[in-house]
Amino acid sequence: MTAAVSSAGEAKVVPGRECGSCTLCCKVYNVVELGKAAGKWCLHCKPGRGCTIHDTLPNECAAFNCLWKTMPSMSMQWKPDQSKMVLTLHPETNNIHVVVDPGLPSAWTRTPYHDQLRGLSKTNMAQGHLVVVLVNEVATLILPDQDVPLGVLKPDQVVSVTQETGPGGGGDSGLAWAEGSLWVGQYRERRIHQVDPETGKVIRTIESKRFVTGVTWVDGDLWHGTWEGEDSDLRRIDPETGRVIEQLDLPAGTIVSGLESDGGDRFFCGGGANGNVRAVRRPRRG
Repeated sequence: MTAAVSSAGEAKVVPGRECGSCTLCCKVYNVVELGKAAGKWCLHCKPGRGCTIHDTLPNECAAFNCLWKTMPSMSMQWKPDQSKMVLTLHPETNNIHVVVDPGLPSAWTRTPYHDQLRGLSKTNMAQGHLVVVLVNEVATLILPDQDVPLGVLKPDQVVSVTQETGPGGGGDSGLAWAEGSLWVGQYRERRIHQVDPETGKVIRTIESKRFVTGVTWVDGDLWHGTWEGEDSDLRRIDPETGRVIEQLDLPAGTIVSGLESDGGDRFFCGGGANGNVRAVRRPRRG
């Protein structure tokens, strides 16, 4: 499920998409007019059967449709009584809210739902739709490559994401956090930038003599990977001057396309197109 969603005002019910025995929306949402709290069954609902005041519904209930009813690409497995989630568009932000049945709070993490939520995020972020999972008031932002816990999200709070191009203009090749700064590798320009995480401004630029293919910090030391021609190595450098303090030469033909430390005595190096990850032991300091 990767299709783009329509705005709330444009949504129409897909023919044949009837609620039937599904009543989960009567549990997960609050209904102001009825004084109903979120996460508890409405007194007027017979779970699995329907509403006992269907002809005199509050306006907010009468106008409600979930995305399973209005989005043709959502399969039957996303019907709320099966998925244990109700997906809607927030009326003000147009963010996609995934409201989870508190009786099964892990529902959104299951297969295939989690992967499909990531796909939904990737497709819709460019159009301004963020995917936000809510278990009661506890929110998680779903990004295409990660889940970001947000904590308690009150009704008057809005989630927004700003995307900024890194200092490499899209040619960035590694990212690390240390010393209160972000450290960003820039591949072909053979540079490492120290970046202010609050403003995004470059504080310092370190020049390297080789392509920079990964950046990491461990035990207060800045290391970066290199790859040029058939040769790769790992280098410990002075973060002030860029001077190479230590160099670990890797076997000829070895490719380093990413670098991370386990915080101990091992580095993990990506292997380029071959898909390998190599563990390299870090020498102990004397």
